[in-house]
Amino acid sequence: MRYSGPRCRLCRRLQKKLFLKGQRCFTPKCPIEKGTLPPGKSKGKGRRMRLTDYGEHQQETQRAKRHYWVPMRQFQRYFAEAYKSDNPAQELVRILERRLDNVIYRLGFALSRTHARQLIRHKHIRVNHQRVTIPSFLVKPGDVLAPDPREQSIKLVKDALTMRRAEPDEFPTWAKVVKEDPPEGQVVQMPDPDESQVPFEPQMIVEFLTR
Repeated sequence: MRYSGPRCRLCRRLQKKLFLKGQRCFTPKCPIEKGTLPPGKSKGKGRRMRLTDYGEHQQETQRAKRHYWVPMRQFQRYFAEAYKSDNPAQELVRILERRLDNVIYRLGFALSRTHARQLIRHKHIRVNHQRVTIPSFLVKPGDVLAPDPREQSIKLVKDALTMRRAEPDEFPTWAKVVKEDPPEGQVVQMPDPDESQVPFEPQMIVEFLTR
């Protein structure tokens, strides 16, 4: 069952900004920016238990799952595929970054990954001129991403692109907006794990899932 509670509670629990609320994450309202304690902790009361080595590795895995909003079973499939490579940690990030919902967000076509999934599910996004409704669809270099020709779809993507460009967020070099009207993006190369600046340590995840 997918988590349906407050998104900011997840960031507080994992004590890391996971960028689950779009623009709100760049404002002073962000609980991580304010230094808010994890759920269930009151200021001056109780004592936080120190995580064991196992707990720290498990927490990194939780951060990765929540950041990309991927269920554990699917996450394990991604890891099994990444583990076949020479560098499982980098390959895992590369696979996660290639998810269609993540690429739509990275291009600025959506305000958050949740918003990107909604656009995809509601048939607002096309890949290589074909409608795709699966958020976990893995893109590849050369793929062209654009909104559906419908006026509503184009407006939704344009509005998100305008708002995202006002954020202090960096867009990747491996996926670029190549046309403005109507918006069109392209995956120019495989994602660079070093550029992604993910809020977790991939190597710790590899160590945790290979125990």
